[in-house]
Amino acid sequence: MVSDYLEVTADNFQAGDMLVAQVTLVVEKSWIRENNIHEWSIQFSRYDEVAGEWKPAQANRIGEDEEIIRYSLIVTEFSIWSITGSADPPLVIFQVDDLQISLSDPQPEVAVTITAMVTNLLNEPAEYVAVLWINSRLSDSETVLLKGNQFAPVSFTIYPERGTYEVRIDQLVGTFKIGGIPWAAIVWSIVVVLLLLAGGWFFLFVVWRRRRSRQHDQSFREWAVLRLGQVGGPILAIVAALSAYVAGWLFLLVPGRWRRSVRADD
Repeated sequence: MVSDYLEVTADNFQAGDMLVAQVTLVVEKSWIRENNIHEWSIQFSRYDEVAGEWKPAQANRIGEDEEIIRYSLIVTEFSIWSITGSADPPLVIFQVDDLQISLSDPQPEVAVTITAMVTNLLNEPAEYVAVLWINSRLSDSETVLLKGNQFAPVSFTIYPERGTYEVRIDQLVGTFKIGGIPWAAIVWSIVVVLLLLAGGWFFLFVVWRRRRSRQHDQSFREWAVLRLGQVGGPILAIVAALSAYVAGWLFLLVPGRWRRSVRADD
């Protein structure tokens, strides 16, 4: 049974400029009650003028109040849409599983590929619009036409910056984190600290040898205390600063080492 026909059009931009859009549509509860419509059978379909047929699209129920139910619909092109429903439970058309997150290097702006497998459960061709959500925001979409009982992968490639990301395709959710440990910077910092320490003590040793050749009556301990008081302060300050730098990197990045996980929502 048809509830409404509506036309989704472009406003203040060209239709060709759109990659994917998110539209919120509402269905009145009075129509559902009066026609004994099963709430989960609500269907949004796009009219394909080339094929001359209605193609159903997936929509997410995002909220409701006493009078209406709100749905979020992914639109890849502008056309006429219909809102229909029936007394029977909805037919499951597609199965989406096997979400995979692949990245070769957990560093910023390195390619991350997110894939999933889509299966058409019908015995006839059906069109599926795969949508990639990143941190609850629509990022990209891919439309695949599957024959009856056919399955095919959908794939998205992103180049994220440092941070934690949650990605979703259909009801499958995965997480990954970008921000590995900069071992080169840490190793270089440690080398600099060791060189400063070695250089400082070498300087003290050279000066001590010269002083000892002139003044045999001055002990090394007395001289070392004197010299450390003069030059040891700046050296220790530099070492302390570099040590704090290394410790800061370790504190910030070790807990953020790359990890990824995948889960399916109920």
